[in-house]
Amino acid sequence: MKAWDIFLKLLDRKLGPPFVDKWIRTLKVLKFDARNLYLDMADSFQLHYFNEYVAPMLSNHLLSVSGKPIHIHLTICGGPIKKKKTTSLKEQLPHFAPDLLEPQATFNTFILGKETHLSYTVLSEATKSPFEMKNYNPIYIYGPKGCGKSHLLMAAAHSYVQQGKKTFFVRSETFTEHVIRAFRSTKLQEFRKTYRNIDILLIDDVHLFCRKTATQEELFHTFNHLHTSCKLIILSSHAPPHLLEEVERRIINRFEWGITLPIAPPSLSIKIQVLKQRAQSLSLSLDPPLVEFFITNFTHLRSLVRALEALALRSPSHHRNIDTEVAHILLKDLLDEESQQKVTPEKILKVVASHFGIKVEDILGTKRNKEYAFPRKISMYLCRKYLNISFLKIGHLFSRDHSTVMTSIEQIRKGIDGKDNAISRPLHEIQRQLDFTS
Repeated sequence: MKAWDIFLKLLDRKLGPPFVDKWIRTLKVLKFDARNLYLDMADSFQLHYFNEYVAPMLSNHLLSVSGKPIHIHLTICGGPIKKKKTTSLKEQLPHFAPDLLEPQATFNTFILGKETHLSYTVLSEATKSPFEMKNYNPIYIYGPKGCGKSHLLMAAAHSYVQQGKKTFFVRSETFTEHVIRAFRSTKLQEFRKTYRNIDILLIDDVHLFCRKTATQEELFHTFNHLHTSCKLIILSSHAPPHLLEEVERRIINRFEWGITLPIAPPSLSIKIQVLKQRAQSLSLSLDPPLVEFFITNFTHLRSLVRALEALALRSPSHHRNIDTEVAHILLKDLLDEESQQKVTPEKILKVVASHFGIKVEDILGTKRNKEYAFPRKISMYLCRKYLNISFLKIGHLFSRDHSTVMTSIEQIRKGIDGKDNAISRPLHEIQRQLDFTS
């Protein structure tokens, strides 16, 4: 069936050939006509992956010659799928299933830079000998969104799965959902058995456990059981353990038992490398103006890749050479969304002023008392970090000499390196607000 072959090629660009070859091309085509396609699956796991990754794209991309959607009819091992199993993905799986790993998130596809070298090295080494990491357990990676934390955790999970290890990767929201479901459905013992009968536990974004008392309680006991059993735990967060807010002290202590690794946002050159690599896998041609278009309009690496993938899906399959004018049209919704969230000097000043209970004019003013000088230094540091603008331009913004700007930023950096909570705590809260709104 030609339409199915075309659709598979689109999936290659979107999901990657290894994933499509393993989970989608192995589907058996039983029969087809102009408006119907009958597929047979090997098991419920193949059905799960089909529903998760493929089903959302069918209506827009699996079309007949007349442009109408082709209806898919599924069976498992030649038998019908009960209606109950197709109504909800949660009903097809165990009560407590791990989150799916993105096919592209492997160590091979991770673009390495100096900002990520240490975290990459530790995690890749940990996958070679996980049970020799007892002195570095847990591995705790922290940094702002878009710096590659989730990619590294999923890359490690992929490696462990390939080794046959019992690997459980979940986002913090999923762990919380599992706890709630366990209590509501009286499945607490099943929950504990699921999470404790594993070799490797990976949890993404543990800072989101704040204010979740029941979740923290179960996390505490799960952590203790796995750690005592010498099972490796890998965590990611926006902040180092000592700056986590409304997380119990006993949990923070355990997060600090192993190794804590900072990871910084990728440099411009890394963003461009990632962009070109992903474009190549999507069969997209990126000329320099189009690269500049993406880098200029999308701040975080995550939003950058998301926009590129959207362009690949929305552009006609026969037309892969796209200029910036076409890109503007096809990505208008994402550009509008990005412009509303983009970090600017004005946004930084507004968030800092709000946090310290002063006015923006006070930060930009001439008063040198600590009430205004400290927020001013924080603002300068954030302008340098988020916007990567020169000391001279920051000086113009704050009506200060560039040497004053350099000194102010260096003072904040030293405070961060020295774990000065008087600097780290307000800075972390302000960055959290900026990351949330960007």
